[in-house]
Amino acid sequence: MRDWSKVVAVAIIGLVIIQSLILSTQQNQNVSCGDGTIEQDGTCVLADENNIGREVNVNIDFLEDEFVVTEGDVVRLVFDRENYDHYIPNSFELTAYEVEVDLENGRYVVYEFVATKIGEFYYSSEGLCRVEIPGAGEVEVDCAIYCGETENGRTGTIVVEPKYTIKRYTADDMRFQI
Repeated sequence: MRDWSKVVAVAIIGLVIIQSLILSTQQNQNVSCGDGTIEQDGTCVLADENNIGREVNVNIDFLEDEFVVTEGDVVRLVFDRENYDHYIPNSFELTAYEVEVDLENGRYVVYEFVATKIGEFYYSSEGLCRVEIPGAGEVEVDCAIYCGETENGRTGTIVVEPKYTIKRYTADDMRFQI
């Protein structure tokens, strides 16, 4: 007669291994890196370090709604909860560059991507409002309820200017002397 306890133990170990493989695959699929970056061990890193421009810190405080960078720049989005005024974001999305940042649990979050596309690109964020309530102190509440804002979000643009501009000359600009 077989010892069923050994068979059951082997089956349970096999199930635990399969479950851990499935979970690790799902976690790796949740990493979203922006253009010019790749995922390496769960972290977004630059894809080609030889073809990058200057590093530009963009402090996203949601008071300004337009940021200008140059094509080829390494754009470092800095989200610092201490610098926010009234609006506290839970997420940030820049779809043109495939950037999705979860800010819900982070006090200080940095996200990098390389500005490879030229143009104006829309970003959006969802979050809550920080208010001071007498007797309760500082709390985060739904913006629509407390502030009267219709949406719990902010939007803006990141403008990527061309690295090189081509100046066009007319015949009048080319004043040759004979």
